[in-house]
Amino acid sequence: MNVNGITQTSRRSTLMSSVIISSTGLTKGEREEISAMAQSMGATYHQVLTHQTTHLICSTAKGLKYEAAVRPPLLGCVKLVIPEYVRLCYDTATRLDEARYLTPILAGIRVSISGFGSGRDALRDLVVSAGGTYSPSLNEGSTDILIACQPRGAKYSAAVAWKIPCVTRQWLDDSLASSRKVNVSVYVLKQDSKPESKKEYKRKFDECDITHHLYNACDSKIFDNVIAFIYESSVMDASSFDITLSRGQGTRSPVAAAVTHIIIPTDREEQYCTWHTGSPHIVQATWITRSAISHMRQAEPTFAAMNLGDGTQRSRR
Repeated sequence: MNVNGITQTSRRSTLMSSVIISSTGLTKGEREEISAMAQSMGATYHQVLTHQTTHLICSTAKGLKYEAAVRPPLLGCVKLVIPEYVRLCYDTATRLDEARYLTPILAGIRVSISGFGSGRDALRDLVVSAGGTYSPSLNEGSTDILIACQPRGAKYSAAVAWKIPCVTRQWLDDSLASSRKVNVSVYVLKQDSKPESKKEYKRKFDECDITHHLYNACDSKIFDNVIAFIYESSVMDASSFDITLSRGQGTRSPVAAAVTHIIIPTDREEQYCTWHTGSPHIVQATWITRSAISHMRQAEPTFAAMNLGDGTQRSRR
């Protein structure tokens, strides 16, 4: 009891009254323990992950719930924390800052590496610093990801045979830049992979650039009243677009009807579009990137990418 006559139990009972918790990857006993503690602090515990969930308790960066929490529409809305966060809040009867108890980016992920020569040690250190486990050998059933320099070699062949995702170094770099484990399917290394073109390198650089600025930027209203249709999902990581628009008060539409903006890949023009009053802006993906980085909505004509129907073109950057 403190000087005001408030007991620790009384103070604890309302600590998490605004919190809705779910969990993944915990043992039955641990799940029951965390659920009981959270509910005694006023939190609501749900077995399923929903749009109302505020916290996902997870020891590892694995599982369907985790994957859903780091992708739209939940990306940025759910705090991913380790079980110790709930235990310490309970023990101290204090609502602690979640930032100190976030689930590590590669927690529980076992990573093997192939083909980087003298750069292997530096890559291994990055994996470990992100909470992952480095495995010098590739093992069926225990290795989660292979980071390979090229699509060849014994490890690569075994990874393909065992259906272990084999990704480029960029997957790790982008995960670290984004402070989350990004979708491995975007970085899969294939045998028919060609050397990266300058345009592809620029696209990846823009994607990493926007992700870096996005996760270090405050919410803004730069995309207020924007309803955008993404013409091709391969423009950039779709999750980057979704969270960027959301943080800027904009919306991404799955259909092209009744939208204000149509986003197309940089360096591509739509030859069949005809402009008329009331048409949506048809802009390159760079428009979103540069607006997010500058925290200021850029003028659409500067990034326009369409023919006007009279043989002329809007200016492009």
